[in-house]
Amino acid sequence: MRRVGRGTFVASAADRDEAGGGLQTSPAEIMAARLLLEPELTALAARHATPADLDRMRHCATRSAGAGTHEEFESWDGVLHRSIAQGAHNTLLLQMFDVMNAARSLPVWGNIKRRSASPARRAGYEQAHRLIIEALADRDPDTARDHMRAHLIDVRLNLLGPN
Repeated sequence: MRRVGRGTFVASAADRDEAGGGLQTSPAEIMAARLLLEPELTALAARHATPADLDRMRHCATRSAGAGTHEEFESWDGVLHRSIAQGAHNTLLLQMFDVMNAARSLPVWGNIKRRSASPARRAGYEQAHRLIIEALADRDPDTARDHMRAHLIDVRLNLLGPN
């Protein structure tokens, strides 16, 4: 189980259920949910994010880019995506994001992410994050949505292969 700022821990079955919200799902279902929710949250964030929200997103992107390990990168990546969802300033949608994002703590997700990781893919993700944040800072919801959708399609392709 990963905990931001606290490291990685061996977890009991009960802890794993709690970390994943008791979810029984697959990487394909996770990606389908992400593709439905995250681009729209990103468009909302382009309209509603405060300067402090944007600073937090930039901080997360910087930390993920500077991560020395796959686990550290993944942790900061998750925090970045959540900070974008927070920037939408919609409590209900943030709760929905959190349920969906909890599934990223499931062992099957971590295993498939680890197997698909490469320096080139990580560089691509970092570039996608920069483009998303740039569009958010420009207050351009359509471009922000498009960049997030393209990023998630790339993640899906890297994790699951062509559909």
